[in-house]
Amino acid sequence: MLSTILIFLCFSIIFWWKKRKVRHTRQPPVHPGVLPLIGHLHLIMGNYKRMWRVLKKIAHECIELGHATTLHFGSRCYYVITDPDDCLTVANSCLQKDTIYEFSKPLFGEGLITAPVHIWKEHRKLLNPTFNLKFLNGFLYVFNKHGKELVREIEIESKYGPFNPEPYLKQNEMKNIYTLGLDFSKYKVFQEKYENTLESILKIYIERLQKFWLHYEFIWNRSNLKKKHDKYVKTLHDMMHWIIQEKRQINNCYISKDWSFTPFVDIFFDFKRKTSNIFSDTAIRDHMNTLMAAGHDTISVALSYIFLMIGSYQNVQDRIYRELLEVFDNMERDVEKEDLIKLIYLDAVIKETMRIYPIVPMIGRYIDKDIKLKHYTLLAGNSCALMIYGIHRNPIWGSDADQFKPDRWLDSSSLPQNSYRFLPFSLGKRICIGKSYAMMSLKVTLVYILRNYRIAGDHTKLKNKLGILLRPDSGHFISITPRK
Repeated sequence: MLSTILIFLCFSIIFWWKKRKVRHTRQPPVHPGVLPLIGHLHLIMGNYKRMWRVLKKIAHECIELGHATTLHFGSRCYYVITDPDDCLTVANSCLQKDTIYEFSKPLFGEGLITAPVHIWKEHRKLLNPTFNLKFLNGFLYVFNKHGKELVREIEIESKYGPFNPEPYLKQNEMKNIYTLGLDFSKYKVFQEKYENTLESILKIYIERLQKFWLHYEFIWNRSNLKKKHDKYVKTLHDMMHWIIQEKRQINNCYISKDWSFTPFVDIFFDFKRKTSNIFSDTAIRDHMNTLMAAGHDTISVALSYIFLMIGSYQNVQDRIYRELLEVFDNMERDVEKEDLIKLIYLDAVIKETMRIYPIVPMIGRYIDKDIKLKHYTLLAGNSCALMIYGIHRNPIWGSDADQFKPDRWLDSSSLPQNSYRFLPFSLGKRICIGKSYAMMSLKVTLVYILRNYRIAGDHTKLKNKLGILLRPDSGHFISITPRK
């Protein structure tokens, strides 16, 4: 009882002190609904569907409040901003990720998402050439190979009506990223175990986020939830260590003289040989875990939304198919790099879907120094949420910002003049390194599915949920009909 009272008093004093400091600077206005002690924590309580509804509400209210507001979660202060220029200022001035990202540090370690700034700079400099278009063109072999396999795998669904495409898409993207020179069919059990364990860990991160007392290490380290978390992390680390050792024992058997391609893990091995003082075995494991968790899940969820929107707007689908007929003289041939730049309307549909449904609807930064925005000052020692969803629904998009209109991307004069109005891959110096890889994977997969199937769906039935990512909860099933 006494310990509970002491914790309550500590939180109250910290909360009061931070509120006192705020009064002496021009801060973003405090968001409506703040309660004593817990602040706005009640807003993020509940299931994943409620969390999505709350995030949308906060984003729209933030826009109405002048594109900036302040939330209090217990003793912690979070600024929320929706102005593109202010977001760029914060993204480039504060490279350190928000302390919430520390929750996943045991799993991702020195990976680009969670690495401290000094390690991130070293590793990003090494990895940048790996993700330029010239290098990524080598992945076209992999994308084409797995695109054909996906067409065959989902064929059975054409006989049974609406289905959830996400499991197929997850497996396809996992194969793309995990192309190691190993027989993937032998690793399906590995894939399922990895997926299930990762999902369990991500649920723990959300639970810890909602239970503010678990943000404090001295409480977290004594909780049963941490014991479960550590068990799952060890499982994933052991699995990744095993598969990396498997790869080390083979002699790049996947590489053919007929095409230029180097699996990610081979690139990491090469970095270790050349820069062992920078790139360690642990770094290889962390980057592979980051690629797997961040890469395959985001792309597969994005594809689920794109399929649904294409299936909901048959005129859009017909226009894409006409474009495919123009670009591909032979609808059976592989996709080549020259084809990708010609798929202008498909590119517009992808972008418009990702604008409406940003898979990562917000990103967090730690404010390590006072930051002056257009109208406010953000105080050091607090956190800032760059609300990508809010930027994508910003009035700069016009009165039809909430509507799905791919044509807006075909006329530059109809787009907002601000260069940072579209941020599906974050922004600033820590922008997602895999954005070109993701767009290439999305396009090739869509080409194969749409060349072979007509899709039907109904986005008006869609219900979303928000965990680590935005994803469909229901109403996202599609039907497919073979074109031949």
